[in-house]
Amino acid sequence: MKENNAYNEMKNAENKKPNIKIFVSHRIDNEAETIDNPLYINVRCGAVYDKRENIDMLGDDTGDNISEKSESFNELTVQYWAWKNVEADYYGLCHYKWYFSFSDKKYKTDIYSVVWDDHITRNSIEKYELTNYSNIKKLLQKYDVLIKEPSIVSKEGFKNVKEEWNAIGYYKMEYIDMLFETIGELYPEYLVFAKKYFASNRFSPYNMCIMNKEMFNEYNTFLFNILFALENKIDTVNLPSVMVLRHIGERILNIFLMYKRAKNKLKIGYLQSVLFWGCL
Repeated sequence: MKENNAYNEMKNAENKKPNIKIFVSHRIDNEAETIDNPLYINVRCGAVYDKRENIDMLGDDTGDNISEKSESFNELTVQYWAWKNVEADYYGLCHYKWYFSFSDKKYKTDIYSVVWDDHITRNSIEKYELTNYSNIKKLLQKYDVLIKEPSIVSKEGFKNVKEEWNAIGYYKMEYIDMLFETIGELYPEYLVFAKKYFASNRFSPYNMCIMNKEMFNEYNTFLFNILFALENKIDTVNLPSVMVLRHIGERILNIFLMYKRAKNKLKIGYLQSVLFWGCL
């Protein structure tokens, strides 16, 4: 009898449908197309500033939130809101115009490893299998983390990630020094990997990821502890682009995963990302 019970428990665990939520960050000044599927949770980024009335879409301004920081943190305010307020087995983040392709087929990309399409339609949802729960579940059983297929910065003419950062123009190299300093203060074991990452030539941008609850908690603690510390060091008010903390956040994700892969033999799955340019 005990053997039968153990077998039944094992089969039930195998058949359990994990709760996967992919949070889609939306601008409050752009009514982009949405995907009507329980996998995707559409959330207004910076909803505290949304003056429109009768808006049905969720906002990042309820519960424990940092919605007022959206100009600097951008989609990371949605990620923070999801982390603090929503229960799931797996958490993901994408954008109103950027989605992961869950198709087994590989599509042509540009030098940034991006697939271009026009609008989110029934055909594009089917083409990239955006709502294929079985494929997503299978990938999450195979890999610990899913992120965007990296761009190779040497294809863009840069020697490494640090040189690519410098090319942005309105962001200073001293911000990276501040990042190293902050990581050294808060997470010194990560510092060598931070420097190693900026010397590499692979970059997975846009803060797009999917990971289990335990790792999502660990990652967000790491990410926001660093960003909140940097917020006190960087003058974001007088920058031509105030999204500096969002862009640093992209690099922090890569640093976190480089460390975890080296220390914990983390298995990372790389997915193609689709830019729906008609949503811009």
